[in-house]
Amino acid sequence: MKINPVNNYNIQTEPEKDSNNNKKKEAKPDFKDTDLGVLNDYKKDLISFRGAQEDDSTSNPLDRFIVPQNIRTTPHNMYFFINKATCSILTKLRVSDCDWKQTPMKSETLIPWKMHVFADTEEDWVKLVTCVGRYLNTQPVTWKTVSAFNPIDKLNECENQKGKAFTIYPANEEQFKQLAHDIDYIVRLNHLEQEDSAVIGDRKLGDTGRIFYRYEHKSGETKDKIYHCDNEDEMNECKSNYDPNRGTDQYLATDMTVEDDPFYTFNPQESNF
Repeated sequence: MKINPVNNYNIQTEPEKDSNNNKKKEAKPDFKDTDLGVLNDYKKDLISFRGAQEDDSTSNPLDRFIVPQNIRTTPHNMYFFINKATCSILTKLRVSDCDWKQTPMKSETLIPWKMHVFADTEEDWVKLVTCVGRYLNTQPVTWKTVSAFNPIDKLNECENQKGKAFTIYPANEEQFKQLAHDIDYIVRLNHLEQEDSAVIGDRKLGDTGRIFYRYEHKSGETKDKIYHCDNEDEMNECKSNYDPNRGTDQYLATDMTVEDDPFYTFNPQESNF
């Protein structure tokens, strides 16, 4: 299996509270019987994943992203509240709006292709965030997930947004393929394949029923231009070329064909890329 080196992490943690002056430390709640404790060790995931990549053993470093057997669904906003001090999915994430939590930019480049990981129930989301979410924390990629104000049921109220529980913004085509391959593996590892899934305006990638993708802009003339909006003019140009939902099976720009799709024949289950 091909594993690329991982560099330039932008994961931060909140500073530890001052324990001087003999202040009594508050007892930490025990989350061992819930999913909540899984993400508390995300920094350890990062370190151990990097170490496993450098190891010459035959073990797959992705095997560490297992959903615990004792996982249970908690109220959506409570999940965020309890994890706010330790989970990098929740802390230090830029708030795009009240519906989403997004990581800061982790790369100076973006391609006009984005990826969605499908989830349409709270149980789905919790399982995926404890395996795919943990994995994404080890990667130098920009991504977002639904916020505490936007449980999956609310997301599903809008047909064009249904299932878009995770959105990933790859820096280049190579990273896109690596992420898709790894997520495909992690989904299969946890037996989280989904039948009869669909995301309006996206094309399904592979056969797990979890990975979807689309071209970001409505004009194919922008397909070779990298948007890194440093000023208002570039931002306005970016927005003028953006169309969030073009409709069923319309995942390409209006002036593009499948020949313009570098991932059309890509199978994420294979590793020869």
